[in-house]
Amino acid sequence: MPSVSKCLFTGTGCFKIVPRDSLAGRIPNEGVLTQVRNNIFLVADNYVDQLAKLQPMLATQMGVLGFDGQWGKHNPSVWQDMSLLFKRTLSEIQELPLSERHWENLGRRVLKEYLSVQLEFVELGEPLRDLNNIASPVQRFRETFDLMPKVSVQDWESIASRLVSLDGGIDGYIESLSEGRRRGLVSARRQVEACVEQCAVNAGPGSFFEQLSGGARNAGVPDALQVEVDRGIAIARLAYQCLANYLENEYLPDSAEADGVGLERYSRASRYFLLSDIDHEAVYHWAWQEVATLREQLADASRQIDAALIFDKGRRAAEIRP
Repeated sequence: MPSVSKCLFTGTGCFKIVPRDSLAGRIPNEGVLTQVRNNIFLVADNYVDQLAKLQPMLATQMGVLGFDGQWGKHNPSVWQDMSLLFKRTLSEIQELPLSERHWENLGRRVLKEYLSVQLEFVELGEPLRDLNNIASPVQRFRETFDLMPKVSVQDWESIASRLVSLDGGIDGYIESLSEGRRRGLVSARRQVEACVEQCAVNAGPGSFFEQLSGGARNAGVPDALQVEVDRGIAIARLAYQCLANYLENEYLPDSAEADGVGLERYSRASRYFLLSDIDHEAVYHWAWQEVATLREQLADASRQIDAALIFDKGRRAAEIRP
């Protein structure tokens, strides 16, 4: 990971990469970190380094440089590697001496909780049915290009590299979904159908990928690189077509009919996103109370509207329109 960044834990239970200069007074300076080898921030930095190597797509999302031309593995074996990383880092945290520093204790607690939840998800096989219409690899493969810089020749070399190798990334993802099917871990039918439609859009005419050709041309890249970008666009569109075919012809027949995932899995998912346990029944009833309140407010507002007056004003406006 570049020396200009550090891993900082936030009060929300997440961690993020921030410029080192913005950490003045919040964590020990570099000299202290170098001297104190068994420090939670060093453990966190090392974790981010290893995570970026295993998941280059996530590295781009986090802003970690050096991986923008890669996809990494997306087949089932990568989740074994991820599991080992989680366990190894948890072991390193456990071996840390106790500290009286607030930020070290906060970082230790949050990273431990985060890794424990991540490990649980992997061990339960959730990555093997990571398929939905909003936030899954189906969308992330394409959206990764939104996060990549598109100014220099080097930027476009990274984009071309990812375009021409997207088929390998998607093939690995298909392997993971197939392993999930083998274990009986599948997504709901409506999620699959939505993803098939999205894949068809990415594969078809007017695809997002076609815009990259014009972007490279406007950036003034060398002719050879322009050819490589265009070749990659064809590969990327075909890769999404292959994914659409797989989902429609092989995955869809095995998908679950019910949309609901059940309270147990829903509880795990909410903890995964919130790093906190909530009273789901209380939250459910609160939400419906809010819906009822909103409906009452809408009804009150509608009663204050004079429909005849609005119609008359609309008619008058139409009469004076040139």
